[in-house]
Amino acid sequence: MLLDGADSWVFPSIDDAARFCGGRHHNLLKALKAGRKYKGLSFVFEGSDVVPRCSQTGRHSNRPRSRKVSEFRDGDLYKVYPSVLAAAREMRVEHRNMWHILNGDRKNHTGKDFDFASPLDECLVEIQERNKQPYK
Repeated sequence: MLLDGADSWVFPSIDDAARFCGGRHHNLLKALKAGRKYKGLSFVFEGSDVVPRCSQTGRHSNRPRSRKVSEFRDGDLYKVYPSVLAAAREMRVEHRNMWHILNGDRKNHTGKDFDFASPLDECLVEIQERNKQPYK
């Protein structure tokens, strides 16, 4: 186990590395497998060419912070919400329940169909909005 940075430290085990930064073995192991930093520090297995790809927050820098949601009515795309939380607020459903609906773990009692938005959904909504505006 190697702590990568200006001062490279070599730890004999994951437990020792976790103790060094005041963390837990399990959490450090998860961060290593995901290629994330842990407690703001970059850990890699010795001899590995993998470099942690993200900041202290543990998020991948290219990954969006929220997932967009498409709403369908009668099989047609109606609206795209910027996040699961925004869709849940507008439907007056708890955001956890909206996640369960989107993952298919819970039945949808809102009377509308939801799915994670694709780039095509966003383009279709934009075209629909443009068509509503009068031609100048």
